Amino acid sequence: DDPLMKCARLTQEDWVIMEFDEKLDEYILTAGAVFFSQSNGWWSLREKWNNPLTKIHTPVLSYQNHLRRNVGGFFKSLKTGKPMMRGNWGIKNDLAGPLDLFKSMTEGAMGRFSDTNTYNSIEEVGEKLVNRTEFQTLRRLPKSKAVVFSIRTYQFQLKDYKTFPREDTEDLIRAIETLHEDKVDEMGVGIWGEAVLRYLRTCVLRESSEGYYRHVLPTLTIALAVLTVVVGVVIFRTRNKIS
Repeated sequence: DDPLMKCARLTQEDWVIMEFDEKLDEYILTAGAVFFSQSNGWWSLREKWNNPLTKIHTPVLSYQNHLRRNVGGFFKSLKTGKPMMRGNWGIKNDLAGPLDLFKSMTEGAMGRFSDTNTYNSIEEVGEKLVNRTEFQTLRRLPKSKAVVFSIRTYQFQLKDYKTFPREDTEDLIRAIETLHEDKVDEMGVGIWGEAVLRYLRTCVLRESSEGYYRHVLPTLTIALAVLTVVVGVVIFRTRNKIS
């Protein structure tokens, strides 16, 4: 079997191979096994194959404006045996739950997101919106010097944040609120941003705070009662010694 297909069958990652083209002075996508593209049908390996990095990211304004010059140098700087890691994330509102990792282009996929921004209830936001996160690694092969790019995809419904550490929710809120203006339109924040922030603040952070106090207050009450008794005993004994 082809080694690349073996990787695809044995792991949950997508795999892409980039090779340097001296004439173009750029890395070219020469092979890949991609099943779970970030844009659910909008990104096609068939269309991106044999293209340089600059063309692969042509529709992405933030890449063209801020990363285009740096990414090529980053790829060239990769050392054998020293893989690099990065992450990528987005909110999706056109998925049929967290296990909906792929929509083929023939299924009429909505692409990056649908234009739906109304929900029957605030809790419905937690059910329908999904945080899609990619964990990516880049490593240089020792003989060919090609760069192997792996992408592991995770998807969580927003309601899952109720079970995550509070810091995860705070980090997501901060990430949304500090997005560069180029990313705001690119990621569809105008469609889902208000609903997501409201849900995270009212249904996740507030509930986690209330849950914290529900667990902590009884313990504090008992501790205060014990402390009161101890202080009372000390005062009583001190008075007896003085008298």
